[in-house]
Order: sequence, then structure tokens, then C-alpha cells
Amino acid sequence: MIEVRGLSFRYGTDPPAIDDLSFEVAAGEVYCMLGAAGAGKTTLTDLLAGGLKPSGGRASIAGADVRLAPLRARELTTFIRAHAPLYGSMTARQNVLFLVRMGRADRRPTRPDVENALRSVGVPERHFDRRVRDLPQQLRVPLWLAVATLRDTSAIVLDDPLASIDAQSSEDVCDCLDMFRARGKAVLLTTGDLALASRIADRIGILHHGRRIAERLRSELLDQSVTEFLSEYEANPAGSLASEPRHGPTEH
Repeated sequence: MIEVRGLSFRYGTDPPAIDDLSFEVAAGEVYCMLGAAGAGKTTLTDLLAGGLKPSGGRASIAGADVRLAPLRARELTTFIRAHAPLYGSMTARQNVLFLVRMGRADRRPTRPDVENALRSVGVPERHFDRRVRDLPQQLRVPLWLAVATLRDTSAIVLDDPLASIDAQSSEDVCDCLDMFRARGKAVLLTTGDLALASRIADRIGILHHGRRIAERLRSELLDQSVTEFLSEYEANPAGSLASEPRHGPTEH
């Protein structure tokens, strides 16, 4: 569903921010690209969103090439960031309705649809008709999750969604990702949060200086913490898993 092959990108004359990166995310799978600050996580999501043009390789979403058919690729994807833009003068309900229609011209959710989506992602009803500029910061990601629920896109890409939100909102995000997986969505999550990766991902890849240096199924981490996994492979990026992943997409 999400396919990346040999993707590369550099800012000017700097070393590559994304360096010959390849991976794929199947329908009904949550894939976590785990890395420290500066690993290339946000650059990767910017490339998938069409905000940056790759210097090499390709990426596609549900068959739509991100570079050759950017509008179609974006129509098939909902992108969510910790500080994703919202309209401060509009209410939570109005934002969700407007963003759904803006992203999917074929979607016309009703008022009950929007309310049900907001409830499902943990937004309290008392906030439905408050202006977004007056809402707590931790509700910004849940509002976008409500948008994703109603857009019903094939893929959902989240860039560090748990930054600056509280523990309850974090649980709500994880519950939503479980729901998206059950609905057959391809979910790509980039994060530096080890706990989140081990809680939600079917597969975890380690991104280090723009390269995927290792990959594990969640089931393989039962006897090894994600912290140990990350430390082992960041300390030895030239190890046996540096060039080839051990597994393809999880089958559901």
C-alpha cells in the first residue's frame, strides 16, 4: 500500500537526509520508523507528502507515484503531525468538517458523523463547539485523527504524533491506530518514542542518518526491549541487518 524504493534526498550540499531508503507498509499494518532527532523522520514524511522532491528512487501510495501523481497520492493519504495546522477561528466541529471536504471532495459527512468521529478519538463533547485557538494543545492530533476517520483514506502517515500531548491523549492515539489497522489501512508512524513503537507497531524499522539499519517484527521483541534493540543497532549500524531487512510486510 505504501511502497518506498531507493528513496534519497539531500538538503543542498549536506550529507543525504534520506539515503537509499526502501520499505513497504501493507494494508492493515502499522509500521513504525523509529529514530532519534535528526534521523530523517520528518524529511521522509515530507517526501511522501510531496513537499520535497526526491533526488533518487521513488515512493507510491496505493499505486499512485508521489512524484508523478502527487494530487492522487495525497487524496489517498491523510498526513498527521503533532503541530498540524488547524483553523483557530473555527470550532473543532467546523475544522473537522472543512478538512474532510478539502481532502476528499467525495466525502460529505453529516453532523452526527462528525460528532461520532470526535467521540471515537477521545475529544470531549464540551469541546465540539469551542474555537480551536481556545482548545488544549493535546487535542490537535485527535482532531486530525477524526479527520482521518472520516476521510477513510487508504493510507495514514503520522509524524511524531505524541509530541506535547498528555498520557490519556496518547492512549487515545494508540486506540485510533488499532482501529485504523482493523479497517485495513496502511499506517506509517515515525517517532522517537520507544514505548509507542513497542505498544502499537507490527514492524519496527530503525532509521539512522537517513538509512534503515534494522527491522524487527513486534513478536521478535518479546524477549528484547525496544531500548536494547535501538541501542544495539545504533551502536553497530554496519551489523548483519544494516543492508537487508529480515522480514517483509506482516500478513493479516
